[in-house]
Formats: sequence, C-alpha cells, structure tokens
Amino acid sequence: MVKENIEDLPTTKFSKRVHELVDQ
Repeated sequence: MVKENIEDLPTTKFSKRVHELVDQ
C-alpha cells in the first residue's frame, strides 16, 4: 500500500496512532 494512498483514507489517523504506539 502506498502511504500517499492511506493518507487520503480516513483511517490514516488511526493508522498513524497505531504506528506511534508501536514505535513507543
């Protein structure tokens, strides 16, 4: 999946949050 594509989706916020949690 292309990041640019996900950015257009409303799930981006959720995905970003999950990534942040996983990063921590």
